[in-house]
Amino acid sequence: MATSTFGVAPRALDPDAALRATYLLHDLLEQIPTMFGRLTRLADAIDPSGQRYRIEKLDTIMAPELATEIIQREHNRILVEWLECPTIFRVADMAAHFRRALRQNTGSLVSLGRRRAYERLLPLEVPDITRLHFLTEMRILVPMVAARLELSISAVL
Repeated sequence: MATSTFGVAPRALDPDAALRATYLLHDLLEQIPTMFGRLTRLADAIDPSGQRYRIEKLDTIMAPELATEIIQREHNRILVEWLECPTIFRVADMAAHFRRALRQNTGSLVSLGRRRAYERLLPLEVPDITRLHFLTEMRILVPMVAARLELSISAVL
């Protein structure tokens, strides 16, 4: 049996529903100007149980477990793509995300760094090496973003 990039056997999807869900998800994410913001949005879609993703518009056109699979694939794809970007891009991307979030009063770098809340940004299922890579990068990037935003480093750690 074939497996996906993340070691999970793909389930049979209704191709039309999967295509509609994929377009819907891409339309939703395209409204978010930063890659880090997209990671945050997808992490916010994780159900409090930690077992599945929940985006109502997708759940209405397909079974929730299939919607979860599509969202999880996209979450993993964006995470890997973001990690492959140069450090300077990731710092600028995060800074732009937090500038926007501060203007909208929806999030802060301080809470992200202090509570290591960035761990919650990971997809539900992610290879251990990707998890370690992301967590290591975040420990490095949070102070760099703080400096770019002219915040005290001690305020975010």
